[in-house]
Amino acid sequence: NMNQNVQKYSNSNWGGIGVITKPGTTGAGATRSTTVINYPTKVAFNDQAVAIIYSETPSSSETSTKNGSIAIGGASDHGGLDTTIDFNSSSAKRLYENIYTTQKAFAALNKDGSIISWGHTDFGGSGAPTGTGYSKIYSTNSAFAALKSDGSISVWGDSSNGGSGAPTGTGFTKIFSTATAFAAIKSDGSVSVWGDSNNGGSGAP
Repeated sequence: NMNQNVQKYSNSNWGGIGVITKPGTTGAGATRSTTVINYPTKVAFNDQAVAIIYSETPSSSETSTKNGSIAIGGASDHGGLDTTIDFNSSSAKRLYENIYTTQKAFAALNKDGSIISWGHTDFGGSGAPTGTGYSKIYSTNSAFAALKSDGSISVWGDSSNGGSGAPTGTGFTKIFSTATAFAAIKSDGSVSVWGDSNNGGSGAP
């Protein structure tokens, strides 16, 4: 029930029972637990892991509801357990609004427009842009593209599948993707493409 909690099923190595982690509750790399995640607002899956944005009642030492915290579970090389990120700490705590996936990695967009990514490094698990002001993230099988409020684009992940070669400049309004390539449309109607040339990464009109 998306209004109440998330129960875990299927293979425990792939996001099943007993693998949900709530990083930040005991520091980065919190151990896996069977805790039910209350009040999920977003649930995202890749090939072998799950990431959940959830809210919960704060503890007595906290002053605000955790309405944008992150929990993860599943295969560690797919982003199901990360020991390097304390997702729910510092100024970013409780402010994540959406999660995006490639086959083996996740990226989360914060309310302030900042981005974090984790999972397999060859699939976009590292290399996310710094700074704020990003409005949406798009993905191929192994790369991410982030659109900023000024219409500029940042990409990371597998360079052959759209993780490099994005157009420069501003004014882009939306990004589309195939399994291995991206296309971006500008406010004037012009189109730019990049990624696998055999799958839409070249030949734009």
